[in-house]
Amino acid sequence: MAINWIQYPDSLIFNTSDKIIVSSPDGNTKSLSFPFTSNSSGITFTSDIYFTNLTEAEQEFSVMVGPDGKLYKSTHPGERSRIQVRNDEGATIPAGAPLYSKGEIGGSERILVGICDSSDTTKMPCIGVAEFEMNTTSTKDSFAVTQGVYNTNISGFTGLSVGDVLYVNGGSAPHLTQTKPTNGDLIQNVGVVLKTNGTICQGLLVSAIGRTNDVPWPLYVDHANQIVGIGTAAPRTKLHIDGALTFTHTSAPSNPATGTSVIWADTSGDLKIKINVLNTVVTKTITSFE
Repeated sequence: MAINWIQYPDSLIFNTSDKIIVSSPDGNTKSLSFPFTSNSSGITFTSDIYFTNLTEAEQEFSVMVGPDGKLYKSTHPGERSRIQVRNDEGATIPAGAPLYSKGEIGGSERILVGICDSSDTTKMPCIGVAEFEMNTTSTKDSFAVTQGVYNTNISGFTGLSVGDVLYVNGGSAPHLTQTKPTNGDLIQNVGVVLKTNGTICQGLLVSAIGRTNDVPWPLYVDHANQIVGIGTAAPRTKLHIDGALTFTHTSAPSNPATGTSVIWADTSGDLKIKINVLNTVVTKTITSFE
């Protein structure tokens, strides 16, 4: 009978009179005396089972089977969600790096992963962060945290603060940034900083929801040079439009501020411009409807 869950007595130690309730997925239960062996109460185990490191103060932790066949307290609280992954990056993946899926390995429930890159659509979206460092050999099989508190240090930040949102960055370590990506990069936040010294994220509330953008990117925005491209990723002026510009016919706008001009199409279809030089405003017709 497959074990679904185990309830143990409200005591720090087991007594010979204590009972353990074992439940199968179909709802059937059996009571076991402690200690029990591979044939206790008609339930067959592949080896004798023993309990270690269980304390009443740690009820939020689950139970897992160790490599020696014994039951141990899980090192992961139930509130943390993980998936099985395998490094397919071709290089070591650091702990805390955002990961994208490269497909499941057969029906194994283990996913091939690489490091996310917000500038590359083929390396998005993020499905979780690497729980541990993964090399390409002995530790290539590991886990990704998809939701919950992640308290492994992630270094390489500047000016990080508690409450900052971390986004997938453009592919350089630490592969996360508190600055929302621009210039057409995909945008995905993966969590909120819970603890930091300013350069190290010491606690992260992970929420990798697998979407590629929190908002669409119809524009190319060069924040460093303060220029915008519409229909082009190489703007040459403050506003560079590759394509036609449509004006809706409207009444004359207010006078522009000194040193500026405003263009519009008036209700008769004439294309006009107002120019303000030293607070003197003139209106010119660029072309008229005939």
